[in-house]
Amino acid sequence: MLTTIDGCSEQSFVQAASLDHIIWKSQVYDHLSNQIRLSDNDIEGHNQCRLGEWCNHGLGNQKFSHLRSFQRLDEPHRQMHEYGKAAIAAFNQGNESEAINQAHMMESASNQVQRCLNDLLNEIEN
Repeated sequence: MLTTIDGCSEQSFVQAASLDHIIWKSQVYDHLSNQIRLSDNDIEGHNQCRLGEWCNHGLGNQKFSHLRSFQRLDEPHRQMHEYGKAAIAAFNQGNESEAINQAHMMESASNQVQRCLNDLLNEIEN
């Protein structure tokens, strides 16, 4: 029973991290559409978000660092945050075309993060 509960808890965390990234990206998009006002320092970096802490210092690192999908996660996760911050900075400097370019790269990196998280869920279940 403890194994089942532990597995469900891990799956729930990965799913929550996935939702966190959607929320994080929505902040970038809300800024780019003038719904909110941010500086690139207003949003957390890849080591400060819940997934980054879990991967670098938390149970994720302790339990899953040996898994291939976990090992592939850090780079696109870092890139997603960097591109999002760069999109905000470019937008704040009035360079909308560069902001859009950075947002596209953020989205591409985000898709890679989502694939890694889905693969991680599959590896955890198996």
